[in-house]
Formats: sequence, C-alpha cells, structure tokens
Amino acid sequence: MRTLHRLQLGAQRVLLGQGSRNPIVKWLVPRVLPLFLRSPLLPRIQRRIFFGAPLPPLDPAFSFREPAASSGARG
Repeated sequence: MRTLHRLQLGAQRVLLGQGSRNPIVKWLVPRVLPLFLRSPLLPRIQRRIFFGAPLPPLDPAFSFREPAASSGARG
C-alpha cells in the first residue's frame, strides 16, 4: 500500500509541475515518459505493482469467446 501511495504522490508532483529541481531530470522526464507509456513493459509493471506478482496465464477452457465453428454441419 505504501508503494502505491508513493507512486501516486510522484505522479501528482509530475502532473502538477512540482517535479525534481534537478535540471537533468526536468529535461529527461518529458522525453522518456511518453516512450515508457507506449512501451509493452507498462502493463507488466502495472500488474506487478497492483497485484504483487505476475498473473498466471489464463486457461483457454475459461475463455468467454465463442468456440470456433466446425466445418461440417450436424443434422
């Protein structure tokens, strides 16, 4: 819970312009953040933060999708 709260406070500082006073960080964050947000790593990091561990793969038997139509019609 503390980790999530720290992340929320950090995001609040960035969004409200109260970021770091370090000029390198001020230059780097606006350039790296958009790349990070489009990265395929973001969902994995979010799951790790919110759930604490990687989610197990979903068994196809529990899928809500319609089964594939068979080529021959039964009658």
